Amino acid sequence: MEQRACALMQGDILSPAAAQALGISLRSKEYLVVITHDCDLPNLDPGTEPHIDVIVAKKATYNPTFGRANHVRKLHCTYPNGLVLELKFSKRIVLDKSNLDVTDPANVFDRLSNPQEKRFLKQWLSARYGRPAFANEIEAYLSQTYFADTEKTPEKVISELFEPVQQKYTGLFLKIEGNETPDVPFEVSVVLVYDTQSCMQDEAGAIAQQLRDILVTAFGQEIGQPPVYLISCAAVSGAHFSIEDMLTYDLWRLNHLSSADNDEGEDQFELACGQNMILSGK
Repeated sequence: MEQRACALMQGDILSPAAAQALGISLRSKEYLVVITHDCDLPNLDPGTEPHIDVIVAKKATYNPTFGRANHVRKLHCTYPNGLVLELKFSKRIVLDKSNLDVTDPANVFDRLSNPQEKRFLKQWLSARYGRPAFANEIEAYLSQTYFADTEKTPEKVISELFEPVQQKYTGLFLKIEGNETPDVPFEVSVVLVYDTQSCMQDEAGAIAQQLRDILVTAFGQEIGQPPVYLISCAAVSGAHFSIEDMLTYDLWRLNHLSSADNDEGEDQFELACGQNMILSGK
């Protein structure tokens, strides 16, 4: 495996000359951002790491909805010079790395040097492929039933519940058991993890109670699926949600928006809470 000192890092904005070397013509306010992992960039062996992954990003005005890895399809990154770029997975391109000198610092226009911004980028990239898939029957209760008074799905109602308080919560987790055979009900346990620095226990408990009421109503619908029983729905501080808990529960991402990468409705909230764990929709 051939490796040399590499001047590129994940999150770097490539210079216009580097973009041209890769065969990419950028329009006004567009930039080419490297998303290949740092460890893979120096590998010049065409048999193992022949490609470089980039995203054609566009200049944007920072929106906290898309910052801090809150949104699974769109990310706003802030660079040291104040430039804010909007990254979307639909703009990802895989290119031949041999056309670019990865050892030349001149190929870097700007670097995502803030450790927190770099961490958000890594979380956003990993969340794209690390989302758990819940049983179709449970998805049906949450996305195909409607509350008569609002004509909204449970997913949408839950999203609206969390929208004004999203920064106070680290994650929303589900544990699904039962249904060993088609006639056995599902059993669902929910944990809402809150940040003790920005949220009081009573406040989190009240939100968890509202969430419980929504889920009880949703799972009580008769839609021809196996029954779903809500076993518990509790608020737990981040200090008491252990690594063992994280291995037992799945991070819950709501799906009330389309899985397609389009702009329609993408300014809507997707239950994205906290800087350490991602709760975004498909």
